[in-house]
Amino acid sequence: MGICRKRREKAKDTKFSGSDNADDVAWHKQISKNTPHTVGTKLPNELGLYDMSGNVWEWCWDWYNKDYYKIEAGNNPKGPEMGERRSVRGGSWDSNVNYLRPANRISTPQNKTHEFYGFRVARTISE
Repeated sequence: MGICRKRREKAKDTKFSGSDNADDVAWHKQISKNTPHTVGTKLPNELGLYDMSGNVWEWCWDWYNKDYYKIEAGNNPKGPEMGERRSVRGGSWDSNVNYLRPANRISTPQNKTHEFYGFRVARTISE
């Protein structure tokens, strides 16, 4: 069973990744004391993943197009084939709470680095 299918089966209808209360699962501007924190110091989401909201914006493979979700059918579209900017998601330790929603994404130049940005190594699971 793939991770996307597992996610749909275990997904909870929460505002942030794992809770309706940002303070439970995310480091953000109001509580971070202006610094990133060690991964796993907040509660995990329903899949056991930490810091999917807050702490650092996560780089995504997707190219950014602000209107892509308006034109793409289906759940979790892959994004445009090409572009100039990448998507980052999840907010950071310097973000206001409204940026921490899992669906929120912003664009950034693909060569930009910053202490607000991080990434996860992920791979496809074969059945």
